[in-house]
Amino acid sequence: MFLLLHEALQKPGGMLWVVGCDRPTVRIPQSCNRSHPSMGLVENVLDTREEQYLGWLCTAPALREPRTKKDYAIKSGVNETTLRRWEKKEVFLRQWKANVDDLVGSPERTQSLLDKMYEMALGGDMQAAKLYMQTTGQLAPPVQTVKVERSNAELSDAELDDLIASAAVRSRALRAV
Repeated sequence: MFLLLHEALQKPGGMLWVVGCDRPTVRIPQSCNRSHPSMGLVENVLDTREEQYLGWLCTAPALREPRTKKDYAIKSGVNETTLRRWEKKEVFLRQWKANVDDLVGSPERTQSLLDKMYEMALGGDMQAAKLYMQTTGQLAPPVQTVKVERSNAELSDAELDDLIASAAVRSRALRAV
């Protein structure tokens, strides 16, 4: 049966795909012999336990249950060394990065963060108000201009260093407000 599934899901490039999935990952039962030659590229496969661990890793640390990697290993019956080995697998890293990218770039998360900043700003937090206004493009950072009456070529290295240092001090002062 596995050979039929393998042949049905194989696409050009030698990777296995789940129908309707855009990532080269196959979900196979844990009981399958992952070293069997008919499986092709074994490194492109995540088993059920690896996917569960990946889901746990992609959960915010404050919401993880169990809380620590050590506790996760104990609860799932997997050695911590195995978890670290999974984290180093290329297919695991690709999937982990894709999941994190999806999560970080999520419009819902961005909107939630903006809503929280807005609430804090309404509560009197001036830093939150400033950040909210800058993020939404309603408050542009002030433009710094440096007026020099000589051309850059006429300035010495020490004078250029002084100009850069004074601009950095002004910039830091503006960010501290």
